[in-house]
Amino acid sequence: MTFEKLVKNWVNEIQSLKETMLINQIVNTKQLQEVEKSYNEFIKTRCKVEEETANSLKFAIPDSVYSEFYEKRNELNKLIVATNVLPRMYIVTLICQYDALIGNLVKLVLLKQTELLNNSEKTMSFQQLMNYEKMEDVKEFIIEKEIESILRESHDEQLKWFEKKLNIKLHEDKELIKKFLEITERRNLFTHNNAKVNESYITNCRKMNIETTAKIGDILEVDPKYYENSVNCVIEIGTKLAIILWRHLYKDDYEKSEIVLNQIAYGLIYDYNYELAEKLLDFALNSFKPFKASSNKLMITLNKAQCMLWEGKETEVKNLLDEQDWSLCTPQFLLCKNVLERNFDIALEILQTKDTELSQSDLLSWPIFKELREKENFKNYMNEKYPNSIEEHMEENSNKLELAEQQLAENIS
Repeated sequence: MTFEKLVKNWVNEIQSLKETMLINQIVNTKQLQEVEKSYNEFIKTRCKVEEETANSLKFAIPDSVYSEFYEKRNELNKLIVATNVLPRMYIVTLICQYDALIGNLVKLVLLKQTELLNNSEKTMSFQQLMNYEKMEDVKEFIIEKEIESILRESHDEQLKWFEKKLNIKLHEDKELIKKFLEITERRNLFTHNNAKVNESYITNCRKMNIETTAKIGDILEVDPKYYENSVNCVIEIGTKLAIILWRHLYKDDYEKSEIVLNQIAYGLIYDYNYELAEKLLDFALNSFKPFKASSNKLMITLNKAQCMLWEGKETEVKNLLDEQDWSLCTPQFLLCKNVLERNFDIALEILQTKDTELSQSDLLSWPIFKELREKENFKNYMNEKYPNSIEEHMEENSNKLELAEQQLAENIS
């Protein structure tokens, strides 16, 4: 396992969970509405309604339909409970994925700097030692025990472990840390106290300067906005942590880490998650000094600029682009710059006269060109240059379960 494969797979897994869980919630809510409608119709048509107000319904149940009524009420109650409980599990799963990332990061750190194990207090019996033929297997045993020990610590202590072992700083973005730790504290309530606020939650929030209006006994739920913010927070802190550790341990991988972070941000842009993408790109521009490759800095700058443009920050876009030196840039970079500045005529001229090394698919799919694609001149250019539509491509059928199992094996190896 490498840092590149770990962080890319992990972000993809979190984003996939986000989409799946939101779809599940929509389906659950729709099903609940349908069952509730059927239940109310049953009461009005098969029972004797005695009194009806805007918020209540008083009715009598004839003996002949009581069994059917009981089944419908039971089905409705189960769906109500499931609709309330499932979002809590989404948060639990989210933090489980983060814990898996931490375990893998600890392993990568210890494999790279095995001297960190010199002060490990993990012990093994003589009998255990005799079970291993190679010293590498003993080292693997000690590393796994170290990981287990670290994962039993609080999430804040885990960050401090990295700071202490590698002499790095991870607590500088205090607001991000506080948001993340509140999520982990809420997750603890879901797993240990049925979502009910207890003294431990209040005490830990105060200790970490986390603002909360919750009182002991309150039930904390997960609405769609809280879940979306939680996913973004976890992706942000996990990605930043992985990139920081990667660059600290492998200085020869600076250029690759720049490319990977930009790829992650691009994926977020493609999913319209501009706010999170901008945060990661801003992190890169502030942290990667100097960039290993100037082209990576320009790509990250352009992607940050398009995030701000789609968020309506036109002035900030101009200021960001004006800070860069574009004099020696390739036609591809100049095309993107002019598109973001909405100089569409100049952009079209570059397309017509320069080799941008962009394919038909690039021009039709890159988010940065979405406004350009609406221009009649661009449509005419594309029709002339590419008179035929993109050819359909064939994909071999594959065993999806087999692929999933293979990816899982790679993640834990």
